[in-house]
Amino acid sequence: ENCEVSPEAKKWIDEQLPGPYTLILRLKNPDCIAHNVNFGKDTLGVRIPAHWISDLVGRLGFPCVTTSANKSGERFMTSQEDLDAEVAAHVDFFISEGGKKGRPSTLVDLTGPMPVLQRR
Repeated sequence: ENCEVSPEAKKWIDEQLPGPYTLILRLKNPDCIAHNVNFGKDTLGVRIPAHWISDLVGRLGFPCVTTSANKSGERFMTSQEDLDAEVAAHVDFFISEGGKKGRPSTLVDLTGPMPVLQRR
């Protein structure tokens, strides 16, 4: 509804999601997102992980803005103790499920004609 998705991107999305990906999509209307969410860019990172929170958001019937709880370019968070104080000062709440193992999601650019992996 708010993002452009090519037929090729739609096929990729249908085959891969839910999953461990952050999709970079071009916004149809950049004004539909608050400036402090994407800093005025014409793209948005979208996640639909295989996780109970995705089921909850699906039942809400509207998208939910979240953060990965780390600053861009800094180490990813694996436990509540890693939460940056500046990030914590700007969130309404966070959900802690204890320590996490693993890596950040794979970043996939879907703004062009074909999907492009930006980060694994």
